This record gives sequence, C-alpha cells and structure tokens, in this order.
Amino acid sequence: MSVILAARSVSKSYSSYSLTGRSAPKTVLRDVSLDIAAGESIALLGRSGSGKSTLGRLLLGFERPDGGSVAFEGESVGGLSGERYRHYRRSVQVVFQDSLGAVNPRHSIGRIIAEPLRHLTDLNEDARSERVRSLLAQVGLVPDDARKLPSQMSGGQLQRVCIARAIAPAPRLLVLDEAVSNLDLVLQMQMIALLRDLQARLKMAVLFITHDLRLVQLFCSRVIVLAEGRIQEDAPVTRGLALRSAEGRLLQDAILPARPVHRAPAFCD
Repeated sequence: MSVILAARSVSKSYSSYSLTGRSAPKTVLRDVSLDIAAGESIALLGRSGSGKSTLGRLLLGFERPDGGSVAFEGESVGGLSGERYRHYRRSVQVVFQDSLGAVNPRHSIGRIIAEPLRHLTDLNEDARSERVRSLLAQVGLVPDDARKLPSQMSGGQLQRVCIARAIAPAPRLLVLDEAVSNLDLVLQMQMIALLRDLQARLKMAVLFITHDLRLVQLFCSRVIVLAEGRIQEDAPVTRGLALRSAEGRLLQDAILPARPVHRAPAFCD
C-alpha cells in the first residue's frame, strides 16, 4: 500500500507568555514516527494531554514541527506549493469535535458543504450544487437541508454536515479529531456506522483521534497508543484486543461495561 502521510521523528514544544515573561518550553511530542497508508483505518489513542491532537495538527499542516518532518506522498509538507499544495489540501481533510464551532452560523448548510468545492476543485456552480445534493444523501440528510442554517440542525445532523464537507473533495485521508466525542451513545453508534460505510465506499484512509478504546474496537484496524508525547504501542485491532503497554492497559481498564453489573446485596448478621 502507498503511504499517504508520514511523520518522521517529529517533536513539538510550546511556551506560554504572561506579564512576567515567557515560560520554559513544554514538550508535547517527542520523536514520534508514523506512516498512514492508503485505505488504512488507524486509531490514535490517548488521554487528554497525551499529544494526539498536536500530532494531528502537524499531519494536517496547521503547525510545523520543531524537529523532524511530515511528508505527503513522499514530499515535505513544508515545501509544498502551487498545485502540489492544492492536491495535499484536497487529499487530507478533517472533522473536528465541535461541529457548531467549525461552521459559519450565518451560512446555509449548502454553502458550508460547497466551501471546499469552491476552493479546491474546478467544478462550476451547477456541478457544485449537484455534488452538494449527492453529499447530503451520502451522510443521511435530505436535499432540503441545504437551505437550512446550522442553528436549525441537531448536533448529530450538524456533525453529518461537517463529514459531508470533509469528503466533498474526495480526500485520500480523513482525520477525525474526537469527532464523535460530543455525541450521546446512540448517535455515536450511528456515526461510526456511517463512517465505516463511507470509508468502504470511498476507499479512503482514516486517522481516528480519540480517547475511547470502545469506539476504536468498532471502527479501526490498527491502534497507536500515545502518552506523554511518545508512542507507547502500535498494534492491530483484533477480537478480544488486549493492549500490552502500561498506558494501553490503563485505557482498556477505563472502559465502562455495556450494562451495569448486578451485585447481590450484602446482609449483615
């Protein structure tokens, strides 16, 4: 399988600023290497503060690493320009956790979904409108939804809109940054089923950034465990998955049972 994105020994640190000056840099990622191949479904698993969203931003080109490099189809992302950069932007799309914050509340749903088509494709207005109708159907919405505003959509519907926008330019890789974390359990299961179907039909790779191992087992074929800015484990997702790293076991032990465990009441003499 061809490699779409590759991180090589990337590191990232941040400093904060206050009235007393600049703080000492805090290292968030340390010497992380990762390949994402065509068609893969990879989970990037870790607790809050593990560095997983920072790694996602580096892969998406939103930030540059302090050390190491990120390459798209073998070329450094930092060196892309012109049509190669446009191809990268078409090929790597993202869905964030906060669907309401990811859209312009004054724009119609149709305009929101069409946004990447205007900037990243050569489709004319009629072709974009037809593509928007097709995308709405693909994510389980209806053509009339194109005329609505974000405030007229439920949280689950609006996340479907964000997914439709992300797949509009036919990406090779979709990054899901905690994209179902804000939804309740029923909506999470519906969204996972939708994403599984879209990945199979569109033949795209998926990087699923999450802290929830339960969702990983439903959707992904490979899991990478991140803690304190380092990769702790890289393993296939199998039936009865048993992670071996200490961090992986902690995340596995944190999964709540599907149903409350019934315990017989204790009686005292």
